[in-house]
Amino acid sequence: MTYVQSKSKQLTEAQSFVLVKNLLRTAMYTVSYIRGIFPQNCFADKKYQNICVKTLRPETPDCIRLLKWLENGVFDALAKKYLDEAIFMIQGVEDENYVECYKFKITYHENNGRRSESASTGVGFQFMHKLGKSKFRKIFDKEAIAGSVVSLLRRLIQLVQGLGNLPKKRKLTMHLLYRDEITPSFYEPTLFKSSGPDQMSSITDRLSEIRLGNVNTAFHQCEMQVESHEFGENENFPN
Repeated sequence: MTYVQSKSKQLTEAQSFVLVKNLLRTAMYTVSYIRGIFPQNCFADKKYQNICVKTLRPETPDCIRLLKWLENGVFDALAKKYLDEAIFMIQGVEDENYVECYKFKITYHENNGRRSESASTGVGFQFMHKLGKSKFRKIFDKEAIAGSVVSLLRRLIQLVQGLGNLPKKRKLTMHLLYRDEITPSFYEPTLFKSSGPDQMSSITDRLSEIRLGNVNTAFHQCEMQVESHEFGENENFPN
């Protein structure tokens, strides 16, 4: 079967970049709201796609810090295509143990949908457009992508709402992992400093993960997973 679509129904690279930024923002703000990281007056309601989510306002120094982590750190690395993974962590203050971890793995599609590594399965949707006898081109439909974003956020909300109480005293940590093959050794965004790989492995080894799925465009893929002590064996989120 052949799917024919106009270019207006496809995301441009700039639109894909904005979509990934908004997905990361919305996911982190929503987690912060559900988990009570900031006072309720720091949040405002917002309509994203066709669901109601939260946006974070710069009401306190901690809110401002998270906003700067995103704008000056995560999104700078994403724009330069250096970002491999953004990791948003909740940690107990008294015992220093990491309680929850939210991971956002980024893959960059080269040549408008083609990439070097094998494709992973997830929430993303795509069509194949037949060109001649045997050549095919991936067409990523805007409406399908919007649907995958909503599906992924709903899964995240459902999962996080079911988690137990956090320690009364907790703090946030954010780690950024880079693509070694293209990221300059001197690169470090504002408010971030270098940390060794051993630190990250020791953290994640103590938590179990649930993979929620991914959003896939012709230019980016964002895969989301949540780690917690409350999960059993590593698993996929149930359909």
